[in-house]
Amino acid sequence: MNEAGKHNFLRKVAAATYNYYEGNMEDVTFVFPNRRSGLFFQRYLGEEITKPIFSPKIITITQLFEQLTALTPSDSFALLLKLYLIYKEQTGSEESFDSFMFWGQMLLTDFDDIAKYDVDAQLLFANLKDLKVLDSSFDYLTEEQKQVIRAFWEQFDGGRFDSKARNKFVEIWKHLADIMRVFNDSLLLNREAYPGLIQREAITALQKGMCDSQVLNHKVVFVGFNALTLCEHRLFSYYKKHADTLFFWDYNGPFLSDERNIASKFKRENLRDFPQTLTWEHFAHHTDYSLIALPSLIGQAQYVRKILGDDIQAGKTSWLDTAVVLPEEALLMPVLQAVPADIQRINVTMGYPLSSTDVMSFLELLFDLRRKQRTLKKGIAFYHKTVVALLKHKYIELVSGQFVEEICADILRENRVYVPREMVLRQDDPLLNVLFACEEELTDLQFVLSVWKVLIACVSQTTGWQEEKIYIEQACAITQRLADLLAEHKQVLMQRETLYGVLKQYMRGATIPFRGEPLDGLQVMGLLETRALDFKKVIVLAANEGSLPRVQSANSFIPYNLRKGYGLPTFEEHDAIMAYNFYRLISNAEQVHLVYDNRTSRENTNEVSRYVWQLKYQYNQVLHEKMVAADVCLTEAHNFEIENSDYIQKELNKYSLPIDKGGRSLSASALKTFLDCSMRFYFTYICRLKEADEVKEEIEADMFGTLYHEVMENIYKPYVGKIVEDKDIRLMKTEVDALLNRAYAINVLKNKSGELDGEVEGSHSLILRVIKEYVLKQLENDEKDTPFQYVAPEKKFVCAIDIDNGQRWVNLIGYVDRIDCKEDEIRIIDYKTGKVDTLTFSQIEDIFNGDLGDKRPAYALQTMLYAWFYMRECGVADGKRIVPYIASLRSFYSDTPLKGLMVAEDRNVHPMDDYALWNDKFETALRNFLENEMFAPDVRFKQAEDAKVCEHCKFVDLCGK
Repeated sequence: MNEAGKHNFLRKVAAATYNYYEGNMEDVTFVFPNRRSGLFFQRYLGEEITKPIFSPKIITITQLFEQLTALTPSDSFALLLKLYLIYKEQTGSEESFDSFMFWGQMLLTDFDDIAKYDVDAQLLFANLKDLKVLDSSFDYLTEEQKQVIRAFWEQFDGGRFDSKARNKFVEIWKHLADIMRVFNDSLLLNREAYPGLIQREAITALQKGMCDSQVLNHKVVFVGFNALTLCEHRLFSYYKKHADTLFFWDYNGPFLSDERNIASKFKRENLRDFPQTLTWEHFAHHTDYSLIALPSLIGQAQYVRKILGDDIQAGKTSWLDTAVVLPEEALLMPVLQAVPADIQRINVTMGYPLSSTDVMSFLELLFDLRRKQRTLKKGIAFYHKTVVALLKHKYIELVSGQFVEEICADILRENRVYVPREMVLRQDDPLLNVLFACEEELTDLQFVLSVWKVLIACVSQTTGWQEEKIYIEQACAITQRLADLLAEHKQVLMQRETLYGVLKQYMRGATIPFRGEPLDGLQVMGLLETRALDFKKVIVLAANEGSLPRVQSANSFIPYNLRKGYGLPTFEEHDAIMAYNFYRLISNAEQVHLVYDNRTSRENTNEVSRYVWQLKYQYNQVLHEKMVAADVCLTEAHNFEIENSDYIQKELNKYSLPIDKGGRSLSASALKTFLDCSMRFYFTYICRLKEADEVKEEIEADMFGTLYHEVMENIYKPYVGKIVEDKDIRLMKTEVDALLNRAYAINVLKNKSGELDGEVEGSHSLILRVIKEYVLKQLENDEKDTPFQYVAPEKKFVCAIDIDNGQRWVNLIGYVDRIDCKEDEIRIIDYKTGKVDTLTFSQIEDIFNGDLGDKRPAYALQTMLYAWFYMRECGVADGKRIVPYIASLRSFYSDTPLKGLMVAEDRNVHPMDDYALWNDKFETALRNFLENEMFAPDVRFKQAEDAKVCEHCKFVDLCGK
């Protein structure tokens, strides 16, 4: 035997059997646990051949069972549909398929186990209240098994379980034997079956001599098995007795020789019942173990790149002896992306999952489109986020890219939360038309199918998309299969989400052969696919408890004790199989890299796998441990300033140009921004940065204010310059709904006509109700205040103020919400829908003192600026007083809904009841602020010192505060 074969199980089997049969192998059948091990064996056998021979037959044990029965394996969903109908028929239940689906899948798994282990369902599903039946009818069970069953039913009837749950369990339990019998008979009638039924029928056929002699094999070799079902055990026994049969077991090495190790659980029975007659010399060898801790899944994948990169640097060119083992399927894509480009051939035994392609995200969007579509007054409309996501999906951009930007711009411009069908349809684009035509007579599956078919036709005309076409064609075939099954079972109804879940399951189970020959290149596989295979270098990722071994969920209708009592597999058998696969894999390896995630959190300790501890402490293996830190850069919040520059000065100068020559104006909000945070002022008013436009779904604070202001403006428009009486207010109240709906249609729905397209729903409806309540409350307060003269609504002022001794002018702008006159007061009123901070100040300079933080009377600046505007433009008549007020929505229910400014002087606080007395002081303070701070030659733009200012700032990431 050559050096390569010393530690390779299948190579040794190939050499032993080739010599045993002296090269005459045309009538020999080799049976393997899976297809992959058979392919590797075929390669190794080819290396042993020294003369031309006829190849032996190489099959899996699944194929052997199928040949013995001539039964066709049935589709899992087809089985579920058939089981559902039989369940309803046997129990008379009206349970929906949606609620049946989960435990129906559980029943299928149980039935499969029952058949594979040839358990009498009639006895298993008996209600053993009379425990004496155990002694008379269950004589084939051991005393230990009977004791376990007896213990379960004693506890069950002893009140340990909730009575309601117990009754429901018994009610279903008593029907299961009949359900399984009718289910199996129905399948066999159509020559269909599930795997366990195929196994059981094959054994029955063998025992009765009913198998076709052409499929019976007279020279059989079983290779690399471990845990056998009862039917598999009987199959082995049959061939041992009736044919020239060889058995090869891979229990070599110290781990599998240790009977204390759960990995050797099945060893003694297998070797006893089916001894290996051909043996070979075992060669001891050293295995180098590495244990690498990394705080992320992506980091583990990147570490694979490092290991393989080191091999490339060392000159390695052949990769068939290297395996990357993935206990977690989520690691597949990161690993494939991390494999160095020098490795041209990769074989993924599990195949490239269809669920990892763009097909899956596209399918989700198709269902989401249907799920969230609405019928409005003017027709069908689609949720904007789904529409935009679809339009920006790579499939749509490929086929209909010329329309994408245009449609997305229309949606944004018109703020369409729900997009009318007509907005996205394009006459000359078949894909957009099939997506958004939304023919109501089409079922969801028919809709998805029609999209796949059009997409395939479009992609077929595009070069370079052959791979994507394969993915889409497979998705189409799966959808068609599901549609056909549902057409055959029209009486089965299910909800959209159930249907989508089934289709996703189908997609997840579908794989596409990955690049590379099966027997060439780097091998990437799950632990189960490693059966009977050996590699010199093994890289195991996700070597964490819970992943290695994987926790088996107890999805079974049959309680643990009954499973144990009847010899059905439990989690203990599962753990033993996983342990065997792991220890067998590493037994013949020269290098083993175990990589695990060492992150800890409240929910997950990410403990290293039990197998690692066993290697280290039970078997005293030396593990070269290494902790790799994630490449994460943590940056501290940093402070910086922006100094004046030619660019800044150029931009500031635009606020001094005449408006008719492109000049800009500063609002009260701009002044407040500078005082709060001059850095934010720099980004907003110098750099003119804006947040990315997006459709506004919710009515946010600014839109809330817009709607309120617009209703108040429009409701008073007919009364400008007039005396408002209480009867006028009563009339206004009747107009609120119409004006609010119009404002909503224009501002939120971007409908210029002001018409609503259907009823206002959801949170918008609630918010409109709140706005209406505030408007009515404002009108109620106004009614108490009548009569008064309404001077102007939403009055716009634009003024310029000189600074630098008249060498420069600064444009200021403001929109006063309301001006009215009550007796001798000219009231400058500003509506505030948000929180109003302090309106009290002791000296006018406080208004412009940014260092005061949240103690600065910020709203005093705005109200006084508006009063200043009025004084500059309108003056003040004799006997009149200008009084600035804030009408805060939060004060509407108090005794003083209008809040005026308060002045604290000499420990006395009094209202500012005549602004004219303060006008000169305010103008001087305003001029000083503009001249010495905002437009100062040495102006610097700094970050806010108060972190509260940064909480809702849109520039927080850019600023880095």
